[in-house]
Amino acid sequence: MSDNNLKMRSLLFRKTGEMVLRKITVPSVGVNEVLIRVKYCGICGTDVHAFRNGLLIPENTVMGHEITGVIETAGRNVRKYKKGERVIINPLARCGECYWCRRKEYSLCETAASQEIGFHPGYDGGLADFILVRHPDSMIMKIPDSVPMEAAALIEPLATSLHAVKKSRFKKNGTAVVIGAGMIGLGVISFLKMMKAGRIITVEPCRVKAELALRSGADAVIDPSLGRKETLEDVLKEMESPGAPVVFECAGVASAFRDAPEYAVKGGQVILAGFCEQEVGVRPIDWILREIEVKAILGYYDEFSEVMKYLGNGKIRTENFITDIISLEMAEKNGFHRIAKDNSIVKILVDMELQD
Repeated sequence: MSDNNLKMRSLLFRKTGEMVLRKITVPSVGVNEVLIRVKYCGICGTDVHAFRNGLLIPENTVMGHEITGVIETAGRNVRKYKKGERVIINPLARCGECYWCRRKEYSLCETAASQEIGFHPGYDGGLADFILVRHPDSMIMKIPDSVPMEAAALIEPLATSLHAVKKSRFKKNGTAVVIGAGMIGLGVISFLKMMKAGRIITVEPCRVKAELALRSGADAVIDPSLGRKETLEDVLKEMESPGAPVVFECAGVASAFRDAPEYAVKGGQVILAGFCEQEVGVRPIDWILREIEVKAILGYYDEFSEVMKYLGNGKIRTENFITDIISLEMAEKNGFHRIAKDNSIVKILVDMELQD
């Protein structure tokens, strides 16, 4: 596909609260690059935050970093991939040379954030018919026949969930509290269950998500709308202990950040996996007196292959995570606006082959 006159659809984040569906020229493919025909692109909470509040992702960006597709064209110097192969894209363009890459802590790469697919103008994301990958060797992974394309589209957020669990002090047969049963929280619950957690307590106000949490492996779900004091009492009662060794904050809201240390046992750990852009009033003395460790996690290092393996062998199942599949034409109305208003939505995928 080298004809520069060929056109494709592309959904542009023009400004806060506004998307524009446009026709643009299909990118030309360099000798070391790969052009992928997008099949599915998930709408991430980060995308919705940017759409609503202008955070992290600048205007005039084509969003979308949870991407599966089929290779359309491979540059002549590309040896690992060929036309027709099903692939998933890792949106992080890691340099491979900086201090963090040498430690294999790729999400902390000095240049990755500035070149991440779907986060900057010039590095267009997957809300388009085609996407150009400049560094295919580190950014593309083949999808085995055992993994459906729609399940593979969830590997990116599931890699974040797995990274959170791996960076925690969770131990087999241990108790954990998970705050929030959105995509990241449900992924954390699933991996905790797979890793033989003793008891998983979830804090989630939405009934739909509460049910999904139970299906994913939670032993109990507590509704925080009962009140802060009552929620804490109910969580502790379910644990039958003075607190959990590990608490995963996956909701990304100020109240969850504030309350998370209260669910932890003395000397326990709080993992910050939710994306919270709000200022939160806390009293550090409350953490100090109980020696609570608070650890933030950013994305993933190299968990894509692990998640792919777990999807392939059936240890992690994704059917309950996909709320809806919509067309690119309906992505703004039935995707971004809908997610912003409806807290019961876990994941919406945009299918480029659907037409409306």
